[in-house]
Amino acid sequence: MNSLPHGAWSRRVVHNASPSSLDLNPPRPKPNSKSSTMIAPTERQLALSALAEDERRAAILKDQLDILQSEYDAAIRSIVMKRNQLAAIALLPPELLGEVFVYTSEVDEVAPVMLSHVCRSWRQTVRSTPRAWCHIHIRLRCKNPSELAGLFFELSRACPLHVALTDPPQHWNYYPPHPKLVQLAVLLRANWHRIKIFRWVLPSLSM
Repeated sequence: MNSLPHGAWSRRVVHNASPSSLDLNPPRPKPNSKSSTMIAPTERQLALSALAEDERRAAILKDQLDILQSEYDAAIRSIVMKRNQLAAIALLPPELLGEVFVYTSEVDEVAPVMLSHVCRSWRQTVRSTPRAWCHIHIRLRCKNPSELAGLFFELSRACPLHVALTDPPQHWNYYPPHPKLVQLAVLLRANWHRIKIFRWVLPSLSM
């Protein structure tokens, strides 16, 4: 067996090796099956998560605003009540204040309703003064004239009444009677013994 120099033998081995026998890309380890199934959050998922967080914060702020609004409204009502109590007319005794309300109702028939919305004290005074509800002006064009008239009939107690019916709509049928007229007729009949003056102002008929 012929012996070759060490360097020549090495060159011969490299020269005879085929390109396919040289694996330049070593095998990679197989990925773990559990980690391969996990999907990274997409931009849409991140946006939905941010939207849900904003909606949650907005709901919390809305609840806080509702609480603050309720406290503000209560403070305003307290301020108005205290200002009304400091007014000069608030120093009048209820009996004298009731006489003022009676005079006011003779000038404006709806004054008792308006006065009852000023404050709690005025509401109690005007509702406990029957003569302030004796002048009843029923405007038939109102949405529900019987409801307002019933309030006056009730709070006037047994006092004599001055009743006026005005503003009937042109399209009403008087025979058969309009339903609003039927309701008013029932109220008037039940309180007719107390009515001292009754006026029914009809619209002028154009020829």
